[in-house]
Amino acid sequence: MSPEEQKAALRRFIEQAVNEGNLDVIEDVYAEGWVDHDLGHPDYGTGPEAVRKEVNAYRTGFPDIHQEIHELRAEGTIVAHRWTTIGTHLGEFMKIPATKKRLMTEGMTFSHFGPDGKIVETFNYYDRLSLMQQLGAKGLFWAVVKRAWR
Repeated sequence: MSPEEQKAALRRFIEQAVNEGNLDVIEDVYAEGWVDHDLGHPDYGTGPEAVRKEVNAYRTGFPDIHQEIHELRAEGTIVAHRWTTIGTHLGEFMKIPATKKRLMTEGMTFSHFGPDGKIVETFNYYDRLSLMQQLGAKGLFWAVVKRAWR
């Protein structure tokens, strides 16, 4: 799979699964053994089913979620994208009841593609502190930090 095809697959996932809620695209983009290396996320497991759980969690908490890609770069088997995600907190998210607040967070994600042309692992970096402050859950942020340093 060429770097351009990898970028197209990632863009398709974001546009269709994250932004529109079409979770059927997940199996086309993520490998069975996919692993998320984000200590800030709950452990949803591995593979496409874990991606489905994660996207469902975000779409439940933020039904109008929208991720905008600002930069998308590919080299070899790695695709990096810089993004902004916005949404209104209308449902429970990370055990935090709906606040009805409009939230925004920015970050970068590095996705590694395997030989079958599907994503095998992901590394996410985003402004967790800002997100927790916007949710009014500063204590939860520090719990995540402590978990990461165990």
